[in-house]
Amino acid sequence: STSMASCSSGQMMGAAAGRPGAAAVPRAARRHIRLQVPVIAAGAAVIALVVWLPWRKTESPASFVGKESAAAPVSEARKLALQAKALIDDDPLVVRENYLSAERLCQRAIALDPADSEAWAVIARASVVLFDQYQDRSADRQNQARSRAETALRLAPASIESGLALAYYDYRLGAGPDAARARLETLVEKAPRDRRILELLCRIEFRGLHFEAGERWLARATALPGGSALALAERARYHWIEGDLPQMQSAVDQSLAIRPTSMGYQSKLMLLTLGWADLEAARGVIAALPSSLRLEDNVALYAYTVALWLRDFDGAAAALERIPREFLEA
Repeated sequence: STSMASCSSGQMMGAAAGRPGAAAVPRAARRHIRLQVPVIAAGAAVIALVVWLPWRKTESPASFVGKESAAAPVSEARKLALQAKALIDDDPLVVRENYLSAERLCQRAIALDPADSEAWAVIARASVVLFDQYQDRSADRQNQARSRAETALRLAPASIESGLALAYYDYRLGAGPDAARARLETLVEKAPRDRRILELLCRIEFRGLHFEAGERWLARATALPGGSALALAERARYHWIEGDLPQMQSAVDQSLAIRPTSMGYQSKLMLLTLGWADLEAARGVIAALPSSLRLEDNVALYAYTVALWLRDFDGAAAALERIPREFLEA
């Protein structure tokens, strides 16, 4: 190895010794070389720029829009509207008080800014649910739901929130399921990953006994990150209507495994109480529910029914006190 190293060093020294020094280069040649160096360097820079430009990461117009909107201050009215929206969209154990609180927040938002379309859209959805699900069946409530949805759409015709509000209204109070479906199918093209749109489509199809259509929307909803507990709960309701209790049991279990929801628990109580008649199991489910959910009209009605059938008359009377009179009369 020593001889190889010596040989290599000798070759390198010889090559260096054989290289002509600066003095051996004529003066004219040296001036010519000095003139060529900047030209060559400039050419190399141009080539590098041409090669680099196609690969340069550019910002899309959408990214600039995002920066501008991120920098833009959010109005107090919009903050209230977003709080209201979170109450009804983000709480899996949503109850009547969520919708009433959302309505109050939106009323404050509209008082601050009557042109805030999102506040009108959220309050419209809350109005529909309060009318349809919580038996607030006054003519004023129905008129409010319609006018609020129409106002949201007038202020922001292209808004997802406005379109969703009108679809809610059409489905339960207005033009009917077909009109709601058509509107939602247009919305889902603009917002294909909006879980609320997909879940409402599942509800329309499954409760309309259109199983294959419901399954198509269910597949899209459950493919989203985190799945869709509500879409599976809607499938459970379909199996209840069809009288297929084992399939309903499977869908309820899948729904609650994703995350507990008000609708999932109510579907389980329906199955245990009215389907399997497993009253002890139903009582155990009711006892384990959060207190806010036990106060819900439908859940209190199941608690009353279970206690009555088990001949727990004091428990039945206590449950009955929690149920509003207008709910019982409806």
